[in-house]
Amino acid sequence: MYMKKNKTALVHGNFNIIHPGHLRILKFAKDCADKLIVAVNSDKYASGAAFVPEKLRIEALKSNNYVDKVILNKQPIEKIILNLKPDIVIKGKEHETKINPEEKVIKKYGGNLIFSSGEATFSSLDL
Repeated sequence: MYMKKNKTALVHGNFNIIHPGHLRILKFAKDCADKLIVAVNSDKYASGAAFVPEKLRIEALKSNNYVDKVILNKQPIEKIILNLKPDIVIKGKEHETKINPEEKVIKKYGGNLIFSSGEATFSSLDL
């Protein structure tokens, strides 16, 4: 586990519904950092993967105690990461063996990319 002292973590995604896997990854992120920022993909940016309007997805995340700040993502996540420079970017374990374009940007400023299991094979896209 990373030391929390003045650390910021970033998690990003669509968050159509907040399911147990999301709760686990948000808790893990908050355990790793003092401040947790969640970037929610805008309706337009998420294209066909957003089934719940962005306003409601943001509202749901803002009501979560682990989350300190929610931002609307209207651009490639690499730009947001470069702007925010979070100490830690956390993605689900299912992304570990995939291409992660965030990694190159994170390494530029010395941040860390961590893969944490939400331990749920559930996706809101299955709904």
